[in-house]
Amino acid sequence: MSQAMKVYMVRRNMLGIETDLIILKMKKLDFVFSRNLFCFVLLFLIVHTKVSCFEKVTTFKSGNNLT
Repeated sequence: MSQAMKVYMVRRNMLGIETDLIILKMKKLDFVFSRNLFCFVLLFLIVHTKVSCFEKVTTFKSGNNLT
């Protein structure tokens, strides 16, 4: 990626409810998250990558035991 990703945090008042919005700016894409959704997505990605790494490690170990 030639241009670094920029992260902005904006506090907005929507319909009388104050929310924190997280804006990810990349080359041509802008992603807008609410803070709770962003935390949920981040947690999901962390859990998913740990699970996939764990699966790779277990399959690698089981492959070693067979030979």
